[in-house]
Amino acid sequence: MERVAYELALDPLEVRLRNLDPAYTELREMVERVKNDAQYADRRAAVDKYNAQNRWKKRGLRFSLLRWTPFGSQNIDVNLSVYHDDGTVAITHGAVEMGQGLNTKAIQIAAHVLNIPMEKIEIKGSNTINTPNGPSTGGSLTSNNVGLGVVRACEQLLSRMAPIRASMVDATWEEQVQAAYNANVDLQAHGFVSLADKQKSDVFGVTLAEVEVDVLTGEWELVRVDLLEDAGLSVEGAFIMGLGYWTCEQLVFDPETGEMLTDRTWNYHVPQARDIPQDFRVYFRNKSYSEPQYFGAKAIGEPPTCMSVAVPFAMREAIVAARLDAGLPANSGFRVVGREVSSDVTLLDYLRVGSELRGSKYMCREGGCGACVVAAARAGDALVAVNSCLVSVTSCEGWEVSTIEGVGSRHAGYHPLQKTLAKHNGTQCGYCSPGWVMTMYSLLQGKKKLTMLEIEQSLAGNICRCTGYRPILDAFKTFASDAPKPNSLQDIEDLNICKKNGKACHKVKSGSDWCIVEEQDIKAPQNLEIELKDGKSWFKVNIINDLFKVLQGKGDDSYMLVAGNTAKGVYPIDEYPRILIDISSVDELKGYKIDQNLILGAGSTLTETIDIFESVASSEDYFWYLENLREHLFLVAHPSVRNLGSIAGNLMTKHQHNDFQSDIFVLFETVGAFLTILDHSGNRTTVTPEEFLKIDMRSKIILNILLPPLGRDYKFVSFKIMHRAQNSRAIVNVGFLYKLSDSNNVIEARIVYGGLSAKFVHAEKTETFLVGKKLFTNKNLQAAIKVMEQELVVEANPPEPSGLLSLCPKSIVTPRLASGGITLTKDIPGDNSFTPVGGFAFLADEELFCNAQVKYNGQVVGIIAAETRHLAEIAAKLVHVKYKNVRKPVIDIKEAKKDPNRTKIAKEINGGSKGKDLFKIIKGQQTIYSQYHLCMETLVCVTKPTEEGMEVHSATQYMDGVQVMISRALKIPQHKIDVYTRRVGGSYGEKISRGIQVAVACALVTQKLDRPCRILLPLTTHMKAVGKRLPCCTDYEAAVDISGKVQYCIEKQYMDNGYVVDEPLFLATLDVYNNCYDKLRWSYRVYSVTTDTASNTWCRSPGSLEAIAAVEFIMERIAYELSLDPLEVRLRNLDLLYSSELREMVQRVKNEAQYADRRVSVDKYNQENRWKKRGLRFCLLRWQPFSPIYLDVTMSVYNDDGTVAITHGGIEMGQGINTKAVQIAAFYLGIPAEKIQIKGNNTVIAPNGLISGGSITSTNIGVGIRRCCEQLLLRLAPFKAALLNASWETIVKAAYTAGIDLQTHGFVSYLDLQKADVFGVTLAEVEVDVLTGEWEVLRVDILEDAGLSTSPDIDVGQHLVYNPESGELLTDRTWTYHVPQARDIPQDFRVYFRNNSYSDPRVLGAKAIGEPPLCMSVAVPFAMREAIVAARLDAGLPADQWFQIDGPYTREAIQLATATKYSEFKFS
Repeated sequence: MERVAYELALDPLEVRLRNLDPAYTELREMVERVKNDAQYADRRAAVDKYNAQNRWKKRGLRFSLLRWTPFGSQNIDVNLSVYHDDGTVAITHGAVEMGQGLNTKAIQIAAHVLNIPMEKIEIKGSNTINTPNGPSTGGSLTSNNVGLGVVRACEQLLSRMAPIRASMVDATWEEQVQAAYNANVDLQAHGFVSLADKQKSDVFGVTLAEVEVDVLTGEWELVRVDLLEDAGLSVEGAFIMGLGYWTCEQLVFDPETGEMLTDRTWNYHVPQARDIPQDFRVYFRNKSYSEPQYFGAKAIGEPPTCMSVAVPFAMREAIVAARLDAGLPANSGFRVVGREVSSDVTLLDYLRVGSELRGSKYMCREGGCGACVVAAARAGDALVAVNSCLVSVTSCEGWEVSTIEGVGSRHAGYHPLQKTLAKHNGTQCGYCSPGWVMTMYSLLQGKKKLTMLEIEQSLAGNICRCTGYRPILDAFKTFASDAPKPNSLQDIEDLNICKKNGKACHKVKSGSDWCIVEEQDIKAPQNLEIELKDGKSWFKVNIINDLFKVLQGKGDDSYMLVAGNTAKGVYPIDEYPRILIDISSVDELKGYKIDQNLILGAGSTLTETIDIFESVASSEDYFWYLENLREHLFLVAHPSVRNLGSIAGNLMTKHQHNDFQSDIFVLFETVGAFLTILDHSGNRTTVTPEEFLKIDMRSKIILNILLPPLGRDYKFVSFKIMHRAQNSRAIVNVGFLYKLSDSNNVIEARIVYGGLSAKFVHAEKTETFLVGKKLFTNKNLQAAIKVMEQELVVEANPPEPSGLLSLCPKSIVTPRLASGGITLTKDIPGDNSFTPVGGFAFLADEELFCNAQVKYNGQVVGIIAAETRHLAEIAAKLVHVKYKNVRKPVIDIKEAKKDPNRTKIAKEINGGSKGKDLFKIIKGQQTIYSQYHLCMETLVCVTKPTEEGMEVHSATQYMDGVQVMISRALKIPQHKIDVYTRRVGGSYGEKISRGIQVAVACALVTQKLDRPCRILLPLTTHMKAVGKRLPCCTDYEAAVDISGKVQYCIEKQYMDNGYVVDEPLFLATLDVYNNCYDKLRWSYRVYSVTTDTASNTWCRSPGSLEAIAAVEFIMERIAYELSLDPLEVRLRNLDLLYSSELREMVQRVKNEAQYADRRVSVDKYNQENRWKKRGLRFCLLRWQPFSPIYLDVTMSVYNDDGTVAITHGGIEMGQGINTKAVQIAAFYLGIPAEKIQIKGNNTVIAPNGLISGGSITSTNIGVGIRRCCEQLLLRLAPFKAALLNASWETIVKAAYTAGIDLQTHGFVSYLDLQKADVFGVTLAEVEVDVLTGEWEVLRVDILEDAGLSTSPDIDVGQHLVYNPESGELLTDRTWTYHVPQARDIPQDFRVYFRNNSYSDPRVLGAKAIGEPPLCMSVAVPFAMREAIVAARLDAGLPADQWFQIDGPYTREAIQLATATKYSEFKFS
């Protein structure tokens, strides 16, 4: 219509009126009203005059007309329930409230029809259970249809109540409802609206819009809008949405790729408050009525959007006026053509938040756990594993990134790696699994024929706390070329699928395999400059000159060169500098060449360097030593870090932090390498690595490293002593280079140490001393050691290996010596606590935030709320807290137990009798220290406000505790707090109570700000602020006869509770304090002790581990003191109640493990080797479950297909509780497991549930499932009998048709507690390096009562270190706290299950088996002790002399316990 008017130079309104359909005469009347109400004639003249008088501003005034008919029809269920006690009404309906006032209208209609106050009526939330098969809410129809359904439900209810109401004169509504209830009247009514209720009323509208346009800039203002419509309340919102459509909401796509570019509010602009009409007048048509069933209402939500088209018409008129001034005719046609991240945003953040790819997980955010691993490739390269938490997203320009979602998913199908991992039970809580899969997936993209050893060595960057690693390794090793069994999966080569030709390839040429090269692969690389959101500037350069140009142009006062950014994992970056320059694509810094030296590009990654060293060492004789360097580089970090981290980056980290234990620095300094330094003027300087540490590197780069040729007369060896087998910083690293004459005289010596001191590099005096002397003589060795002892500068006390044994010719060394190598407390409305005192598990209130007196270093004083995680962490570090009256804390249980004010007896149990055959009385003390849970998923919670109150998503083992403590702290009724927990990513007891603290804090923020809040504790905060496994000190006095049989044992166990005695951890000791030994001879006292540390908490077999280990240490000591066989001592002291079971189990282990042969072999090995020793030791176990239970289980069967949904009060955290529940239900119901689904858990479905823990939740959920199944089968029994050979689905449908309730309930309580003993026998064999304290677990044989998941944590190397002056925890990161990894587990791990072991028919004979294996891991330190004793014997110390090792058996503790003297270092 508008075009017709322009082309013919006619009045657009007259054109519209001439073309009206005669059926819609209403519009002429409506146009006339708008013309009158809007003073159209006067304004038309004013606009024309304005345009004539103004060149650069123009106005337009235009009409649009509308007829709109609702489209579609709907099926809607409405349920109305009246509560008999107070007459209140609840309504549910199948529509969605989205601002159209649907719920308000429903209440108004119900109040009108029922004639009761609106306050008596509540609309409840919709779901597919209450209102199934509901339609989409839309088309401006739903409000009216819900109203119709409400009318029908009300009429149905009133019809039922009519006799009652007629019989009661002047009765109130409440009295009528009560009477109807007493008369068994159904007070629930139903209204249904169907397709037959289609609305057909036309909606008419007229709009007049006036705009003003700035001709020079194109800016516009909407001066006035007059809108006349049939009826409505939401006219303005709909009109403004249409205004945006016609003016500023422009979607832009890349024409080459189809990518949408306007994908943010930064570039997609919707109208805002200043864009609406300055004068907006809305009129409603008089005497407009639709149908009585809708109270005459019409659908009016959407028509105003259509009427907004008047605005562009008015704009066109203004534009035409400007074009007239420019000499263009009024009737000529025309057409109008219409920074994102901050420096701290990592690839991980971008994937999870920016791309909603949340399969990649995180825990440490420092490259230490592997949860965040993805596969990435720079242009033209193969995919490799990288830690996405370390990589800045801006570095990823041009990268191909594959996440777990792209590898395989439930919808697209799972990858063979994922299927194999599941088949081998390699995933429990599942939190770490994506990282493991992506590491292995990346590995398969590279080398085609991987061996099992190569696969094992390549998984150093991933941690798992659930499985014990063995099933993961077993799964991935099936893809190895030397796997022992035929691989039924695809060949590795078939897993590398080229996207271009569909064959096995990934841009790697090998032999006759070629890959198509695309255009972008050969384009000249372009520099990149990005102004980041936080004001930083990011540059990506491709040549060195461009790097210096950036520094000259932008300044070098604040900049950082970025290659892999992996140093961030060692030294976290709180604030990036002003200028960031990515140099990862600078080819001049990569690769190598050989002139006289090997010139290695400083920008080469560690992985590239390893490959270069392998190639050069095999082809260039004078660079033979590179193979040694290569082997050492495999000990640096892990593959995901080595794939990105550069040589220069490692050296620059050493430059900035001289205390950094850089292996590369030690290696290069040892072999006499030089570094080439390039400045902005092109000047080159060559320096040694040691000289480099003193150079000012401002506006300079490391260009390359010069590695010298060395003849075969040089001897090189290096060592790295680590906290575990892989992926650990060095305790000490050292390199030795000697040039020897034919007679083994030293011509040149270089001895370089790292890790001892930031100031000590070369053992210069020792080097000088050795020159001219024969290297391999005992005399010179001893003399050199004395010189070195005088000059070493050591800040700690690590062992120092000599390094000469591996260089000495075998003919000289005696074979026996050849082994070796912001909210604060005042903001809390209720209780300042997060521990639900009043139940069994909590004795005291622990403070949510510190109030007045600080209890320990690291205690939380408040909370910072910010828009992003990074901002919150930065802000928290800016908070400065002032303390007064500071005193030295007491942090050691051995010191605290001496203070009577800190010690209180918790329980005393006296033995029944004492023997009289006292051959020896042994007194001693044994202390074990704390352990951090290191859950892969840390403490996390999300809270958000809801209409009812608050929704809480918490990683917790105790939903009821979360609900209760939020209620107490925030003074909110419990029924307004809904807690949800689908699953937990590992817990081990920590998330029983410690997760509550995070949840309450999170809820407090939501309450204060009325906004959603997410708290995920950073690892360092987590470790410092949160309690751990309790340290324990045991004093004992054991009297024994000559055979080692205990006559009496008095044991006093002191448990370090932290700053407060809250959780009664001692309770778990009371059933197992004597383990499996004669209870009559055992007197036991357990004390609760406080220290100035965080309140310690439940941790995998809490209390029972400490009690059982203490007893086993006593047995071990008796054997040592009397020079008896430790196993025989144990067997002599068995309690008669358990003797037969354990003797039978011991005999089986001895047979299965070939104990007799291995005992002889170990003894022989120890006689023949001085510097390596082995140990072989047993431990025995009796364990009892400990935890109260209170669990609800609900089972629902759906009538149409017979599928089953189960909800239960347990928490899935990797123990397989849901899988077991499905299996049990399938077993009892006799249906396939695929028919059963476990639904998510919340406090609405499963209220009042107690803790999931103590290894008993799975079995008790099974009890509840069984009860549900039995109820259901009882109800279905008549139908099964009547329907011969009928299918499950047929039986369910028949029962449903007959009105049978298909929902059942099972309840499990304390009365169902099982007390079955769990027995175990473990035999462990270890090998210890006497010189370094390093160890390997060679083999473990475990025999346990029953179980599917036996995975002991052999955490002998974990060590928590506190500052003794301040109490600050120093080991607060994966860089300093070392949990076992894949190569620390036993080389040979054999698990057996006891035959004919049965507990209780209620749980199908199963026993609680999740925690006992942890207690049996004590066999490993016993085996280590035997190896140490063998070394001490060689050092002249008697075998029956007990030596004390408290806490974990670290490398340092083991080495020092061997009592090795320098004088023993000999060659022959």
